[in-house]
Amino acid sequence: MPAISAPANILVTGASGFLAASCCQALLRRGFNVYGTVRSHAKGEYLKKLFENEPNGTFAYIIVEDMRVLDACDEAVKTMDAVLHLASPVTGIFGPDVEPEDAFRPAINGTLGILESAKKNGSTVKRIVITSSMSAVAGLKDTNWNQAAVDEVNKIGKAAQGFVKYSASKVLAERAAWDFMEKYGGGVGFDIVTVCPAWIAGPNIQEEGVSASNQYMLGPLDPKNRKTGSELTAGAGSCSDVRDIADVHAELLMKPGAGGERFIASGTPFAWKDVYEALDVPFEASTEESGPLAAADQTKLVRIMEKPLSDIFRPLPETMRDAVKSARERGWDVKLN
Repeated sequence: MPAISAPANILVTGASGFLAASCCQALLRRGFNVYGTVRSHAKGEYLKKLFENEPNGTFAYIIVEDMRVLDACDEAVKTMDAVLHLASPVTGIFGPDVEPEDAFRPAINGTLGILESAKKNGSTVKRIVITSSMSAVAGLKDTNWNQAAVDEVNKIGKAAQGFVKYSASKVLAERAAWDFMEKYGGGVGFDIVTVCPAWIAGPNIQEEGVSASNQYMLGPLDPKNRKTGSELTAGAGSCSDVRDIADVHAELLMKPGAGGERFIASGTPFAWKDVYEALDVPFEASTEESGPLAAADQTKLVRIMEKPLSDIFRPLPETMRDAVKSARERGWDVKLN
């Protein structure tokens, strides 16, 4: 598909979310006309005020009360040139009393719904970028799927841990998108791109609170939760800055060669010891040595972005300092000493 270039009309689903709000900002700064779906006028008005001084693009909002309804975006996709689909449940539906089907269906329906709407009414839509998750990936390679999470949930049902249910939901929703394209790809006028970020931290610009992923990254800074022993030095995963992941989404919308591809977007692999040292957080020294931290294979992302990872993702200390500052501004008592 041809590249999407400004000024084009871009629909961003779930625009009031942590990453989605930053994606709106990244698109506006590139000169796009952004239309964000929100569940209420209050959320939309917050975003309008947030973005009113962005000089290059325009922002408007569209009320979509329930993305789980398959035809929810039938009207919203009309006149759009592309879609960033970020609306997906993160909290509240992966608890121990929730049946797997109840956890999976919102993510699957939201993804299939936007594709069906674009197929039906989005005659001008040329690309849909879908946010998946690193939790849908296995073995740090974009060709691998976390089938183990799906198998575990199928085996033990609602007793599966919340993060396992979340991971399985991401696998199933993303696979549903690729299956849709395999079935209808020749008969629709758009291609898709999927993005699989790792943990995301950084400034909160969304209306409410501190994002769930920021909470995960900030939690172990508290003296009561400080890591010790092997947990201090072992690889804890990877973390990316929300601003960088938003830029990746915007750039993948614009790159012709990105269509039909799955991308890992994973910043710095880290151990908690590295985070503590970067933020001057005191911690109990450990004698345990950690091996090299495992990094995801992002060869494809480097190639399409035409720059090294060090120019795509900012250093983790900068991200964490800004995450701490943002959380404190929102009333969180983040203790570093």
